[in-house]
Amino acid sequence: MTQCADSDAEDVCLLFTTPGGTVSEGIYLYNMLRAYPFRLAIHNVGDVDSIGTAIFLASDVRYACSTSKFMLHGVSRGFARPGPELSLTAEEPGGPWSTSPRTKSGSVRSSSSGRS
Repeated sequence: MTQCADSDAEDVCLLFTTPGGTVSEGIYLYNMLRAYPFRLAIHNVGDVDSIGTAIFLASDVRYACSTSKFMLHGVSRGFARPGPELSLTAEEPGGPWSTSPRTKSGSVRSSSSGRS
C-alpha cells in the first residue's frame, strides 16, 4: 500500500478476507487506509469478520462476492480490577461511570424526574 502511495497511484484495489483481530489494531488499520491519498476499492472475497468489518468500511468503494459473508458481534471488555472494587468506583457520584446529569461546570445536579 505504501508503494502505491509513493508511486502516486490514483486507484488501488484490495482483495480482502479476515477473521478479525484486536479492536485497537483494527482501528489503526482503518485510520491508515483512510489516510492514503489514492482511491481505495476493497473486495470481500470470502469472510470479513469482527473488526474486519470496520476495516472494510475504510474504503471509498466496496464490493462483495455473492457468497461473501460479514460477521458482526457485540463487544465486551474485561477489567483487571476485582469486581467489588470496580462496583464501588462505578457507584461514586460523578465517577467515570456515573449516569448523573452534569452541569457545564462539571458538578452533579439532581434530576427531579428520577431519570438519569
